[in-house]
Amino acid sequence: FVPTKYASINLGVFLCAACAELHHELLDGVSVIRDIKEPWDITPQQRFELEALMGNAKRNKIFEKNASKKDAQKARPNDSREIRTKWIKAKYALST
Repeated sequence: FVPTKYASINLGVFLCAACAELHHELLDGVSVIRDIKEPWDITPQQRFELEALMGNAKRNKIFEKNASKKDAQKARPNDSREIRTKWIKAKYALST
């Protein structure tokens, strides 16, 4: 388990700091990142509602189909920036 501090509020997924940074760089205009630890960004109730309505497991079923078509290695918490970049590009069907 990697603690989440960020969320892509329009894609409905929670992100670690490393993946949030890559989403910001690679998915500019596609993924809207918010710091969910800051009280003015998201309340505990809003976080609960976001988790219940969307959540990573449900969203990954959709997005990971793209990556499986490209035979991409799924990124893990301690993977390099290069592996994370390849995974995010494949997962969100970006050209490499």
